[in-house]
Amino acid sequence: MLTTLALLAACGGSGGGDGSGEWATDYLPEDGRYSEYGWAGVPSAQPLMLLVEGDTWDLRSGSTWNEAQQLGPFTLSTEDGLWLDDTLLLPERPEPGLVEGGVEVTTMGAREVYYGTFQGTVTVEIEGGDFAGENVFAVGHGPIALTHLGVHWELVYYE
Repeated sequence: MLTTLALLAACGGSGGGDGSGEWATDYLPEDGRYSEYGWAGVPSAQPLMLLVEGDTWDLRSGSTWNEAQQLGPFTLSTEDGLWLDDTLLLPERPEPGLVEGGVEVTTMGAREVYYGTFQGTVTVEIEGGDFAGENVFAVGHGPIALTHLGVHWELVYYE
């Protein structure tokens, strides 16, 4: 019994059997991550761009970063979940069916978006604010699909 408990503790940490994270912070993108999102309904639309630098998420829309309209920056907080300014994106310990602070965790596991299929994801429905609607986060990648101002965007590129 003690051996089994020791093995479970050693193998603990982040993640479920489906590759999903245990904590909201498992779904943060790497510092310096640049991502582009395409409008799911209109592939020829100007991309939505996100640059993550520390606790600042700079969101822009346009053909190039320097010429794009700035929609952020938003300040990230990881106290009691993932927050951008005053909007909860993910509860601290996401699990399907959990409803907290206007966010419902709908599914966890694999999810396909324009860029490809990600194994460890969490899908949430956010009730209000700039990010109201469906948003999907992948372990180590951050948002792979997001809704901003009523438009649903999917990851098309990142570096």
